[in-house]
Amino acid sequence: MKKLLFTLFLSLLTLTMSAQIQRTFLGCTLGVSTPAQVKANMAQKGYRPSDTSNKGCYIYDNINFAGFSNTQAFFYFYKNKLYLVSFILDHSFLGDSLRERLLEKYSSYVCKSDYYDFVLNDNKTTNTLKRIFLNETGLYMLTLMYMDDKLLDEKEKSNSDEL
Repeated sequence: MKKLLFTLFLSLLTLTMSAQIQRTFLGCTLGVSTPAQVKANMAQKGYRPSDTSNKGCYIYDNINFAGFSNTQAFFYFYKNKLYLVSFILDHSFLGDSLRERLLEKYSSYVCKSDYYDFVLNDNKTTNTLKRIFLNETGLYMLTLMYMDDKLLDEKEKSNSDEL
């Protein structure tokens, strides 16, 4: 009986641990990685920041991420820590596949679920997938974002305090 309860407990623990929303992307971790660490890590992978990058945001072009190529990655920093990673996916025809993969992996964290505008949150990390229309012809792009909730709240509070 004890063995059965212990096995059940371990199974539940494993499920809980594996279900957390991902916080590490291309070796860079939300709430932990500094700009210097992101830059060094991405350089090791053969990527260099675009000329439009600045102190608060590193931009990388032609990234391979989660099976998508030619992706743009934006790494945003607050208080010298990575607080937001955004991927711009120009493979809009793969949007259904990506949406299904995210919902399958993080189904217990759905906060908002419109077809291409949904939000997932596990009280530490927020994940969003949005379809942004570029013009009237129906051309659009997908953005996939991961945010550190604590740093995002601090940044928003700081911005609000300035008003």
